[in-house]
Amino acid sequence: MNRFALRPACLGVGFSLLACFAASAGAAEPLLRRVVMSTGGVALYEYTATVNDAGQPLALVVRRDQVDDVLRSLMVSDSTGPVTMVRLAGQAPLAEVFRDLPVTEEDLASPAALFEALKGASVTVAGARGFSGRVLSVTEEQAGDPPTRRHRLGLMTAQGVRQVVLEEAESLSFDDPDLAAAVRSALAALAAQVHKDLRTLEILPAPGGPRTVRLAYVAEAPLWKASYRLGLPATGAEGRLAGWAVLENLTGQDWLDARLSVVSGAPVTFRQELYAPYWVERPLVPVEIEGRVLPPPDHAPPVMQAKAAFSPPAPLAAPMALARGLAADQEAGGGGPEPVEAVADVVTAQVVYTFPAPISLGRGQTLMAPLVDRGVPVRRVSHLRPETGDLRPLAAVEITNSTDTALPPGAVSLTEETRGGLAYLGDARLTSLPPGESRLLAFAVDHDVVVRQDREEDRRVAGLGAARGVLSLRQVARAETTYGLRNAAAEPRTVIIDHPARPGWTLVPPDGVAVQAMAGVHRLSLEVAAGEEKTLVVRQERTEMETLEAGGLEAEALARLSADGSLSDKERHAVEGLAQLAARVAQYESRVQQIRQDLAEVAAAQEGVRKNLQAVPPGGDLHTRFLDRLGQLDERQNALESQVAEARHEEEQARADLATLVASLSLP
Repeated sequence: MNRFALRPACLGVGFSLLACFAASAGAAEPLLRRVVMSTGGVALYEYTATVNDAGQPLALVVRRDQVDDVLRSLMVSDSTGPVTMVRLAGQAPLAEVFRDLPVTEEDLASPAALFEALKGASVTVAGARGFSGRVLSVTEEQAGDPPTRRHRLGLMTAQGVRQVVLEEAESLSFDDPDLAAAVRSALAALAAQVHKDLRTLEILPAPGGPRTVRLAYVAEAPLWKASYRLGLPATGAEGRLAGWAVLENLTGQDWLDARLSVVSGAPVTFRQELYAPYWVERPLVPVEIEGRVLPPPDHAPPVMQAKAAFSPPAPLAAPMALARGLAADQEAGGGGPEPVEAVADVVTAQVVYTFPAPISLGRGQTLMAPLVDRGVPVRRVSHLRPETGDLRPLAAVEITNSTDTALPPGAVSLTEETRGGLAYLGDARLTSLPPGESRLLAFAVDHDVVVRQDREEDRRVAGLGAARGVLSLRQVARAETTYGLRNAAAEPRTVIIDHPARPGWTLVPPDGVAVQAMAGVHRLSLEVAAGEEKTLVVRQERTEMETLEAGGLEAEALARLSADGSLSDKERHAVEGLAQLAARVAQYESRVQQIRQDLAEVAAAQEGVRKNLQAVPPGGDLHTRFLDRLGQLDERQNALESQVAEARHEEEQARADLATLVASLSLP
């Protein structure tokens, strides 16, 4: 009989070995061979495994919080072909295991709880006086001196009820092989949860002979960092640059003799929850039920036949909204040989630095590995950035990347050789530096160089254009900044000024000054001798075009424009003609306004006379005088209206002449 025997006192121990055996029996364990850490916050882990038998599985253990990345990026390289399948336990394996089992996880807390849950199960008690029966009860009791807790198991046997103390029984077994197998499955599932934060991927390769299979996946990893040390000589133009990669092993496993590479770039990386089950929300459609017909019972016919009344069909059940949420139970989840300088290799949009010697790094440890150790060209300068509002120059070093590959960004510690040894100068920040390019590393305030700054802005006329009846006035806006530099040091200084560039403005290059266009600034470089004071004028200009319409030309503005010495003779002659016609237009405009003002005064006087006429008796002397005055005002009004009409005609004629002149002009 296939029985599952257990010692009650040992039920809670030892089953983790069973689970480990079930999970890894016959499986090949991949070995970590290579780690590639990226500045995208991920790392590539490459494994190899030797497959000896046909169909031998591979067991790859990963952290639970990495499963999403592994499912998204796992790559298997097998010379015999693609793998058959990859499988692993779900997010909540215990819930799935216990779903169809006759016991729960709580029932396996003790033998008493197990037998209490399995009342009615057939059990055999081993021993000299062994017997079999069905579980009837489990009773807790106190016995002994001092009293100890124990459990008495009651079994219904063919001879009646018999009892046995669980803690004293040598062995008990379930007679039902299916029940015994179910309990073993539950124990194995619990054992697998000892490392609940780990998941084992069982990879089934294609059948074939002995061979080596490569596995690789990309998972989240701490960002690796670059740091530099730049040693400056007391004299000379070459410094020593030493760069290091700093990284951590937080994979939960040791790296033993693994090849290491670091990648510098800006790759696109993201997460996707592939390990979580997703459910599609579906509408609930009611079952279609036809209306039932219920005939009335047949009775004896009454004296008067009544019409039978039928009930209407029952209405269909209203549809229900089915709402199921997405399952998102995603938990967040040594020393070796001394490494040497990394070998750089350029790949698509990134640079890979590979360390020649394998490294060994225990879990949780931090590693520093050398990226570069080379002599590089350096130049000491004073760096001024006026846009910060601080006119104190910074002592800086211009470093040129003379290596064959780009240098990743990182912090730089600067030192200098002195007669007494190394001296610390300060810290700087290095941005990504491609081969052949240079960067400024500012590390301290340069108190030996004093800077003052003056600013001035103006606008001047640059010319007049005319075409197709449109006048265009060209003006040049000018922004001028004067830098006063004084070098109080005993040696010459190269001063680099990052002058802010105005969008849409053009720099007028200063004489004898090197100019380099940078992002948002004009980089100006000049030499200042020891004890020298030097002035640098930086001018930016912008040409502005203003359209002048004939109706908006003003005589005074044209006169000032004509007097401006920046116009050519042809432009000045045209402006003088325009000024004369504009003066005529202004004259008639003033005349029209004056006449209209006189008309308003006459109208007010007429209104007053009319009120007086209403206030005096008609036919009298005063009434007659008011009538005479009103007649005079009417005559004055008629004369003014004639004058305003004439003045308006002259104004319109002057405007037409001005427009004709503008249309006839042709200026470049």
